[in-house]
Amino acid sequence: QSAALLMLILFTFTVAGMNLFGNLKYGEFITKNANFESFYISLSTLWRACAGESWNGIMQECQEQTGLMAAIYWIFF
Repeated sequence: QSAALLMLILFTFTVAGMNLFGNLKYGEFITKNANFESFYISLSTLWRACAGESWNGIMQECQEQTGLMAAIYWIFF
């Protein structure tokens, strides 16, 4: 049950991330392997953030390019 809930949360935030951050420019943390351009890469980026790997750098790059909405997204995630 908890795995299904985790997958539902990841699915929801993956789709929202694709809508919000799908066209971000690459930087130090947003790269070809960590971005929100496709569902699979978005899901792996969020899974990486769940593990704690560079989530704050990804959040800062999202916030620099999109503003306050990125901070709200990452706080809720």
